[in-house]
Amino acid sequence: MAVSQRFRILNTEHLNPEFSAIAENKRYKSLFLQEKLRQLAAYQRIIMRQFPRVERHSLCDDIRHTTRELQRLVCRCKKRYYKKTTLEDMDIELDLLRELVMESYESKYINAHRFEVWSKHVNEIGKMIGGWIQSIKNKK
Repeated sequence: MAVSQRFRILNTEHLNPEFSAIAENKRYKSLFLQEKLRQLAAYQRIIMRQFPRVERHSLCDDIRHTTRELQRLVCRCKKRYYKKTTLEDMDIELDLLRELVMESYESKYINAHRFEVWSKHVNEIGKMIGGWIQSIKNKK
């Protein structure tokens, strides 16, 4: 499939009108944090394909699970009225993700450049979560 055909498929004009109506509905709007988590997950999938086969079902699985849990917690926090405990859980999962990224770098599964880029993604998400926590604390 040519590159131009791939981009044409992703254009919203080709979507089923029923689905495009759902995508435009404000009730289903995603947070900017959710978009960043999707970008992080896409970047992680590329990197983790090059991990050793031995680690694909241990360290890679832990990284995938932690990222999915972060996505679940963001969805949960978006719906809740009292967000403090869910935000704290998100912060804990993010710290775990940082530790797993550091472990993969120390085990030499990724090089310094990939570690730097991956850490920038994680830190950006951490700043967003930290800002959200501060906004909740300042409301009280």
